[in-house]
Amino acid sequence: MQAQAPDNTPCIALIAAVARNGVIGADNALPWRLRGRIGLILRAKRVALLGLPQMWRKRHRIQKARVASIGEFWRVLDKRMIAPRFGGQNT
Repeated sequence: MQAQAPDNTPCIALIAAVARNGVIGADNALPWRLRGRIGLILRAKRVALLGLPQMWRKRHRIQKARVASIGEFWRVLDKRMIAPRFGGQNT
């Protein structure tokens, strides 16, 4: 059984820019002078993707430890959002 990710876990999306004929670049060649660096780029992407779970755990720990008082929340709240609903003045 596979572990289920929490609801706030971002999904991973892979996007490819491919022409209508299914070719990337001209004459079946890689664009942007990637030919010599494709291994390096793919390795960097792989390392970044493998590090995502650790970063998500770290982010979760930081968010869980964050505590804001009602006063702090009230200071940063955009009061224009609640004024019309509770009889406040329109600004």
